[in-house]
Order: sequence, then C-alpha cells, then structure tokens
Amino acid sequence: MSINSATNILSQALDAFQTELNTVGNNVSNVNTPGYTRETANLSENEGTTGYGLGAYETGGGVSVSNITGIQNALLNQSLSSANSGNGLYQSLTSALSAAQSAFPEPSGSGVSAALSGFFNAFSSLASNPGSSSSQLAVQQAAQTLTGAVQSAYGQLQQASAQATAGIGQSLSQINQLTGQIAGLNQQIAAQTAGGGSPNALLDQRNTDVQTLSGLIDVQTSTNANGTMNVYSNGLNLVDEGGATAMPSNYTAGVPTFTDGTTSVTIQGGALAGGVLALGKLNSYTSQLNNIANSLTSEVNALYSTGKNGSGKTNQQFFVSTNPPAGAAGFQVSAAILASASSIASGTSGKAGDGALAQSIAGLSTSQITGLGSSTFGGYYDNLVGTVGADVQNSTNSQSTQGALVKQVTAQQQSVSGVNLDEEMSNMLMYQQSYESAAKALSVIDQTAENLISVIQ
Repeated sequence: MSINSATNILSQALDAFQTELNTVGNNVSNVNTPGYTRETANLSENEGTTGYGLGAYETGGGVSVSNITGIQNALLNQSLSSANSGNGLYQSLTSALSAAQSAFPEPSGSGVSAALSGFFNAFSSLASNPGSSSSQLAVQQAAQTLTGAVQSAYGQLQQASAQATAGIGQSLSQINQLTGQIAGLNQQIAAQTAGGGSPNALLDQRNTDVQTLSGLIDVQTSTNANGTMNVYSNGLNLVDEGGATAMPSNYTAGVPTFTDGTTSVTIQGGALAGGVLALGKLNSYTSQLNNIANSLTSEVNALYSTGKNGSGKTNQQFFVSTNPPAGAAGFQVSAAILASASSIASGTSGKAGDGALAQSIAGLSTSQITGLGSSTFGGYYDNLVGTVGADVQNSTNSQSTQGALVKQVTAQQQSVSGVNLDEEMSNMLMYQQSYESAAKALSVIDQTAENLISVIQ
C-alpha cells in the first residue's frame, strides 16, 4: 500500500469518526426534544483495491459513513397510536360528563332533589293549614325554587353539550390540519429520499404529527418504498402519496359515524369519538330531565285544575302548559300563581278548611308516574343522578387505565428510540479514541513521508 493510499484511508476514517461524534453531539443536544428519535451513523467498508506481487492480493479501502438513520420501531409506534386513541377518547368523554355532573349537585340543598322534596312538603303543609297565607306563600316559593333548579340543571347540560359540539368541530379541524401537514411532509421526505438523503428530522416531525392525530382519531399506517406514509382510519384513506383527504363532518350524537353523503366511516377512538359519544349521553340526560319537567307539569296541573280557590276560580294551571310540552327549558310557574300566593287553591270546594287538593298534590311525591316509567319523581331523578355518576366514574377509570398504558408504551418506545445519556457518553469516548488513533496513525505516516523525502534529497 502506498503512502498516498494510507493517507486517503486514514483521512476518510477521520471524517467517519468525526461524523459519529457529531451524531452523538446531536443526540445529546436533543435529549429533551419532544418527538426526537435517536440517530446513529452507520459505517461501511469501502471497496478495496487489488494488487499483484507473487500473487494477487487486495488491500482494504478504509471506511466511510453510508447513512445516518433514526432508530424507529414501527410496532411500538402503532401501539402508542392505539394507546393515544383510547386515552383521547376517554379524556374527551370524561371532560364532558364531568361538566354534566355539575348540573346535579347531589346530595345538597341546592339541587333538584331538595327542591322536589320542598315542593311536595309545602303542599303537605298547606293541606294541614288550608287557606293559611304563610302556607300559600311557602308553596309559591317552593314552586319557584323547583322550576329554578330544573332550569339551572338544564342550562348546565346545554352548556356542556355546546362545549362537546365545539370540541367535535375543533377535532375535525385539527384532523384536517394534521393530515395536510403529513401529506406535505410526505412530499419532502420522498424528495430527499430520492436524492439519497436521510430526512430524519422530517421523519421525526411526521411521526409526531401521526401521534398527535391518533389522540384525535384512531389511525393505522403503512410506509411506502419511497418513504411516504399512508394513514388510514378504519378503512377511510386520510393520507396517501396523492395527498390528504378531508374528514367527513356529518354525524349523529351518540353514534361516531361520520359521512359526507358519499363516504362514511365509523371511528372507534380519539377525542372525536369521545365527543360524539359524550354528546349522545348529554342528550339522554337532557331528555330525562325534560321528562321530569313535563310530568310535573301534566300531573300537577291535572289535579290543580280541579281545585277552587277562595275567589271561586277553578280550572286553573299551576305550571305553564304548552303543546308540545316545553320540557325543562320552559318549566315555569303560571303567571297567576306568581302574581298572588293567596290565589293558590288548597281544595276543590273553595270552602275554608278544604285541603283535599293540596293533599292530593303532596301525594304525587310517592305516586308511580306513567310518564316516568312508573317511577316516582324522586326515584326517577335519583336514577338519573346515579346514571350520570356511574358514567363519570366508568369513564374516569378507563381514562386512568389508558393514561397508564400510554406511559408504559412511551417508556418502551423511549428505551428503543430515545436518547440514553450514559450510552451516548460511552459512544463518544469510543469514537473519540478511534479518531485520536486515526489521527496518530496519519501523523506517523506524514512523518515517515517527510523522512523519506529528506533521505532522497
């Protein structure tokens, strides 16, 4: 081997070892960078040269860096996507249901349950003291408290539904934004790959976008030969080599199927599914609250219309009645009752001491109401509150489980793709020693060349 050949081989070795040191430095610098994937410089032996002496022989061609690759594990990436989808679903669902739970502050003195008891108790007192102005005033106030409590619960459910609906819209917008970004990254990655480059930073960004996307909707991926990635969701093609496809946006509350009239997809995870499922439950809670308001209106009015007050008036409404029923939103005490507590009837004869009507209305507290599935008012409401509480607890537990799974898979992924400072420091020492050895050998060859030149001169 000539001195020039040895010099070239060692010079290439210095470049290779310097690249390894630079790669380690980049890894250490990005140890806290979200989404960064540990890189490694891959060395390959250069093609040797054939020489001839007593026979043919081959001398080595040294070493060079073939490429710098990011350490990825496709299986772990997909596992993390699945965990993110489950976590996103239950985070969205828990948030919406927790907001709904605040509409039912039970047990407390400010909820519908206490207002129901207060209303029927007020009529019971009026039955014991027919014509008593204080008892009539207590009925008027209890009725206002009850309608206020029901309307307050309704308002909070509507607010929770509005927030869930807005969240669904935001998720759809973010999904389209992310798929557009992934499609753009695909083009850049394909271009760099075709030119022989290693687009590691772009690959990291794409992987980060895919993981963010998986928190919004459950996704599956596949990688093409040119480095581009296809992204699917349960058969719907979101991203391919041709670009991104907009997510269908029409849906029915409680059913996470999205359609644009031509294409339909049923999603199973992510914040988008959680929002739609939450909206279905919120609508169910609202429907049950409407049932309570409508049944109170019809049952109380049916009895109260038979009454006769001290002024001889009969066939009066206690609660405002509409057709169709107004539900919780329109649950109100009639204007006549609000205008004068003394106009409240306690009996059907109009005579002093007649408390039969008030007693009948008080008896509704233990009656099985047809409109409530043969439950009492209190029992039906307690069942609603229990359902909300159970839904929140189940969703919270599932979110906790999914959150733990995300942490577990993330730790596994980091053990493969993350930067380990101890390992990087060990590699740095090894590469530094290799560099110093090559530099020392190059110095020896350089000195030998000088010595030979001086002898020739």
